[in-house]
Amino acid sequence: AVVSTQSTGQYEFHRLAGRAFETFYMPSVLTPAKGMPNDSPDGLEKFSQVVEKKIRNLEKRKTKILALVDQKKGGKSLDSDQVASVHSLPFVEANLEQLKEFLPQFKSISTEHEKARKKAARREEAKRLDSEN
Repeated sequence: AVVSTQSTGQYEFHRLAGRAFETFYMPSVLTPAKGMPNDSPDGLEKFSQVVEKKIRNLEKRKTKILALVDQKKGGKSLDSDQVASVHSLPFVEANLEQLKEFLPQFKSISTEHEKARKKAARREEAKRLDSEN
């Protein structure tokens, strides 16, 4: 059960049983490009690329937040935006961990899909050659 939810545009922050996580929306992945089927290998690869980019962005954000935490420990006062950023550290860490767990699964699904597509293409080619003979 969701204990608390906070929404800020593209992001929703949730706290479940003491564990914080952030739900983010990736419209470029949710809306397929014109002429591209939803289950195309390119779509799966694109999804993996978006997840990799999100991981890089979260790692950058985490680095910046940790720098703010060090500044705060050093005695520097932080403005309200910086304090809010420091408070978002659990959300960033939880999302980073979650995406790092999901990425190998996405890549595995993409690989399996590509293998199945190639196998079907080989069958079609063999079938075509048999029908020509």
